[in-house]
This record gives sequence, structure tokens and C-alpha cells, in this order.
Amino acid sequence: MEKGIALAPKPFFIINERTDYLEGKITSTPYDFHVCIPVLPEDAPEDAVSIPACTALSLLVYGNYSNLNEVHLYLGEQVRKRGLTPAGYIRASSLVGPYVGREIDPNKYCSQLVLPVEN
Repeated sequence: MEKGIALAPKPFFIINERTDYLEGKITSTPYDFHVCIPVLPEDAPEDAVSIPACTALSLLVYGNYSNLNEVHLYLGEQVRKRGLTPAGYIRASSLVGPYVGREIDPNKYCSQLVLPVEN
């Protein structure tokens, strides 16, 4: 943004590299995460990373962020129950949250978790 690159009209999202939930547990092991800011393709810098569309398992999460561990465990349970194979890390975006520029009751937040899976 400081470089004057035009942003795409899509929400930013976070890719977090945690995998503990896939084993039915939440650990305290640190994991990397990446904040992804969509830009217009014609204005993308040379070092921009393209993230292709994919088949995914997606969950909508309502409420404040206090239930994220349970949500991750539920996602892992659904992966196992459906016999899915992850094809990447979770992509998380806040659809309604503290980043929209106005005061919102945290109990009305809505987030989306998207886990790429193999076809």
C-alpha cells in the first residue's frame, strides 16, 4: 500500500501454517502465517505471489474469536470424517470484524476458514 499499488476489490486474508487440528489436538507449537493482500493483476509487483483457485472445505464462523480452537478442531474432524486430503494451509478472512472501519459487537463477527483439499 505504501508503494501505491492498487488493491483488488477483495478482502485480505491470512494463510496460517498450523496443522495440529488435523490430528484432533491444539498444541502450543508456534506456526508461521502470511497476510495476503489482493492486488490488481496489472499492478502486481514482480515479486507478488499468485494464489490459484482451488477446491476447498469452507466454514463460516460466527462470534468473537474465543472459539477459534474449537472451530479448528471441528474443521479437522470434518476433514477426517469426509476422507479429505488437505492440499494447503487454512486461509482465513474476516467478513465482519474489527477491520471494517466501524465499531461492531464482537459477538456479531463473521469469519471464514477455507482449507484447500485435493479433488
